[in-house]
Amino acid sequence: MPAKNRKQVLEDHTRIGKRFVPPILGEFASIFHEVPWVNLVLPEVIWIAELEAKLGLKRGTELACTLSTLVSDILADEKSLFIILSDYFRLSGESKNMILSKLEEDGNLSDLKSGLIRLQALYPDSPFGFLFNESDVSGIDKKDALSDFKEGLASLFDKTTKEAIFVQGTAIYMVTKLGKLYLQEGSSLSALPSLEDYPKTERLREVAAEVRSLIPMLFVQSNEPDRSKWANYFWNRGLVLEKCMFPDSEGGG
Repeated sequence: MPAKNRKQVLEDHTRIGKRFVPPILGEFASIFHEVPWVNLVLPEVIWIAELEAKLGLKRGTELACTLSTLVSDILADEKSLFIILSDYFRLSGESKNMILSKLEEDGNLSDLKSGLIRLQALYPDSPFGFLFNESDVSGIDKKDALSDFKEGLASLFDKTTKEAIFVQGTAIYMVTKLGKLYLQEGSSLSALPSLEDYPKTERLREVAAEVRSLIPMLFVQSNEPDRSKWANYFWNRGLVLEKCMFPDSEGGG
């Protein structure tokens, strides 16, 4: 993009440190902070990535939205969005039973289990354990599951890859479906459903950049200890599953 056009795109953004926050954030811009992609965000959205990898972008996105909306409806007084994985640690036994019953009634439980079973088999302390019976997980070939999981994870280390943008775009789309983010007419984010064609056009690359800038919104009301607990478990568990060398990254900036 020519320098002149870049200036026009950024002129109404708010600068916070080295970042330019889009005007869509309005008054919330001042409370946003940098959230490390690899260290923290990636473990929190890995469940969305798994759904999209196993079930395809359309069905995976649909199920992610279905689950977060269902939980938010059941826990109407809870401020969490149930988009990041740590939020699901807050579910009570009664809430879990209600969620299971509704998912089964609507015919979504089987697909949801299919999409998340690899994650559950490799990370048994995930908060999605209530979705599965012991027999569901025991039949999984963990060697094959780990191989496939590692391949998918590697494609997400760079937050600008197609796979990573799909996951982030889905997360922001989920916020709009929950009615927590309203898009102004003409907003670049109105093109969110078209992100599956990223990075073919300049417009979609701009949308992807705006999506990345909005990701901290998912963590504004999240509980820091819960986030740290899951992220630490996720990466430490990876070392238990297999000692491996991860590619150098920005540490998540």
